[in-house]
Amino acid sequence: MAAARGIEAALDDVAGSDPIFATTREKATLLVTLSRIGARVSALRADVLAVADDVAETTADRSPGAWLAAETRTDRREAARDERLGATLRERWPIVAEAVRVGRITWEQAQIIATALGQLPGDLEPELVAKAEAHLVTEAGQFGPVELRRLARKVLEVIAPDLADDHEHRLLLAEERRARAATRLSFRPRGDGSADLHARLPEAVANRLKTYLDAYTSPRRLNLDSEVERLPLPRRRGEAFCALLENLPKNGLPQHGGSATQVLVMIDYDTLCGSLADSGAHGVA
Repeated sequence: MAAARGIEAALDDVAGSDPIFATTREKATLLVTLSRIGARVSALRADVLAVADDVAETTADRSPGAWLAAETRTDRREAARDERLGATLRERWPIVAEAVRVGRITWEQAQIIATALGQLPGDLEPELVAKAEAHLVTEAGQFGPVELRRLARKVLEVIAPDLADDHEHRLLLAEERRARAATRLSFRPRGDGSADLHARLPEAVANRLKTYLDAYTSPRRLNLDSEVERLPLPRRRGEAFCALLENLPKNGLPQHGGSATQVLVMIDYDTLCGSLADSGAHGVA
């Protein structure tokens, strides 16, 4: 508690300072130091959240994260996520917890490592799990979030190469299941003759659609004098999407409801029979 008050007091001391007057070297040092302090504060906050059930009980809130979000008027999902991660680090990943507490890794890196470790095979020997944790914490000192996420996914190739292929296969299957479960498509008319389309698709399907649309926007398919070629890429892809739908082969669609455009001709029976008779058709009953 005293440490938290000390941090707040230190921030109060510099609240009126304007960093514009700092030198370039001082600004660089400040940015790095404050980022490191921010990660350490986030880790401490999450650690406290993980053991603050008694706080939520006193106010009948669902969880410490829910209480904190209401108390500080912040995002409930972020508080709940930090609470879960704090508990996970406290219970399962002591090396990661210690590294983020002392500022060796960032809070974002801690989340990446904890997620990857949680996806390791459940029957993996504890020694190998600990080895993976230590390896990823070491790598976090050299790589940013994007690279670290790739390394974390392949960590078994380093600590247990004979298990890596099977693990990667399981991860891909799980990823595909999650993507399918999250797949959504909705339409929202704007009332001005246009409509918004909102979609979340499996990455493989989205890449296939992108390939189709890029084929439609290829310069070889466009008239060089066409204004479409000079439009921004999102607009060109929109036009390509319209063209793709408009040129779908009808014989590949369901027989009922497969065509978005239908023409209905109304004619009475006597006129129909008379027209057929005039044209020499027979066999109308």
